[in-house]
Amino acid sequence: MENENVIDNVNYNINKYTLKCIKGMLIATIVVWALNLLNIFIIEPNIMAIGASVSITVCVITLLIARVIDLNKKWVKYFLITSVLIVVTDMGIELTYHTIMLFVLPILLAAQYTDKKLLTYTYVLSLISMIVSALGGYFFGLCDANMLFLTKGPTAEYLDIAQRKMTFTNINPNPWYTVTLYFVVPRCILLTLLIPIITGISKNIRQHEEFALNMKQLGERDGMTGLLNRNKFENDIKEEYSKLNNIGVFFFDVNNLKWTNDNLGHDKGDELITSVGRLLLSLESDNKKAYRIGGDEFVLIFQNPTDEESDILLKRFTELVDIKSKTIDVKLSVAYGYAHGKGEDIENIVEDADKEMYKMKQSQKIKMR
Repeated sequence: MENENVIDNVNYNINKYTLKCIKGMLIATIVVWALNLLNIFIIEPNIMAIGASVSITVCVITLLIARVIDLNKKWVKYFLITSVLIVVTDMGIELTYHTIMLFVLPILLAAQYTDKKLLTYTYVLSLISMIVSALGGYFFGLCDANMLFLTKGPTAEYLDIAQRKMTFTNINPNPWYTVTLYFVVPRCILLTLLIPIITGISKNIRQHEEFALNMKQLGERDGMTGLLNRNKFENDIKEEYSKLNNIGVFFFDVNNLKWTNDNLGHDKGDELITSVGRLLLSLESDNKKAYRIGGDEFVLIFQNPTDEESDILLKRFTELVDIKSKTIDVKLSVAYGYAHGKGEDIENIVEDADKEMYKMKQSQKIKMR
């Protein structure tokens, strides 16, 4: 349930970001319309007015609906992506060759949710959008001629049906100026508008990746001690340690835990468990991992140890136990066993370390406070 809440929170934040992108598209449409009035975009006013009005209307309606709905709902992302696709399609009909780069925007926005169904939905609608934009642009939008002619109206304005040919009144008089102003500048503006959107999308994708990593780590760690748990232990002995040539296994067990629970309370018993867990956690390194595999049972696996290194580690652990025992008001005592061998025999090595620990446990005489 907690994981679902975290996922909902991630999607909520992405929905909020997608709404920011829609606000950006609204502003961009208004800016493009204004640039057209300043003759930066050479498009007939009627075409621009109709296209811009549709895009602005869709953006405004979407933003108004978003204010009254629950952004945590699963269908909201489909609604938002659909709105983006409608605007992109409208802009494609209106501006034709200027908007080629915009068709990737819905795909990018859908990708940040890391939802395959949503991505497939967006891809299919994007294909439909391209078809509608191409045909709509041909008949109703800016004529997609070449840069030799400064076309600013729909195809019908240049089509002589009777003679079955296109007619153009002017050839580009100054291509260095006009191509830069009417083709390079508008496309650079559109590309620039995409940069902050793509940056935000990348951030949202990283947030999803961090969440996935955190979920994986939580699934591998014991909640009480912070050590790796039994599931991780069983996976590692099969997938990792079985492939190594030399493995050392320490098996630890807390002494007198039942007596502590029965006579001093489970809080004191938990204190013993967490104390041992923290001590073992402090001994972890790149080639040493500690696991809590049962109530009061712990395993530390040492990759490629020498006998001297194993002795040093065990000495350090016993010193830490003595120090810790003086800082808590209950006797801390730990039985341990050690065994080593080839990784292919890892299960037998763990069993041997367990037997050695049990022998020590039986021989110890613990005086309780």
